Amino acid sequence: MGLFNRFKSNKNKHAEEFKKAYEANDMEKVNHVLVDWLDDGPHNALFGLAMAILVATRRDKDLVEALAIYKSSIEQDKEDSILFDWYNSTALRLLDEWAGEEINKNPELKNKMDGASKNDFSNTDFENLTCKEFSAKFKELYEAFADNDDVSQMMLITDKINQLLAVWERKCPDDSNLPCAYVMVHAPDLSQEDFGEFVFKHASGKRYDESLYEWYQDGLVMAIKFNEAMNE
Repeated sequence: MGLFNRFKSNKNKHAEEFKKAYEANDMEKVNHVLVDWLDDGPHNALFGLAMAILVATRRDKDLVEALAIYKSSIEQDKEDSILFDWYNSTALRLLDEWAGEEINKNPELKNKMDGASKNDFSNTDFENLTCKEFSAKFKELYEAFADNDDVSQMMLITDKINQLLAVWERKCPDDSNLPCAYVMVHAPDLSQEDFGEFVFKHASGKRYDESLYEWYQDGLVMAIKFNEAMNE
């Protein structure tokens, strides 16, 4: 066991050193670790998130570029990323703070947010959706977020997804696709007991939209596997 632990520690050497230096606010060490990591480390999700954290801390690039680095990072290998939760939450916190500041001081960006009601997403009246239509609308929003690089739009879509889930749960609580959607959005906040409950609800629920049943099932499985890998 000791040998195995030493192997794991060595494998994540750069990730652990970066985290320690960043938490100590030792930016000189942070830069040194990142340069060494660039030359001699696995360029997985943690490396990309380290880059996103550094950019969001220095703000020496624009926010859109920082978000692009973040989005490309989380699509990379996470199998050995035992530190992923810290890296991901730190990057998201920094990017969220940055986005809030940019919106408040940038009249053009703030106007885009204030005028978001003219956007197709915000015009959606979720109360008028049928139980079958909720599945397609969630998929549309979920994929729109993944494909978007505009900060105001990403924030707007996230808000709309949460609104949709709330109405969907109230109007169609027995929909088999609903628990899958919830897990896909909130997996990091769920326990193993929660996952078991959502899997049961999915299996025993009513298939209002049969055509998307497998898409939601695949999303549920991937979210659970990802969460298990992060907690190993």
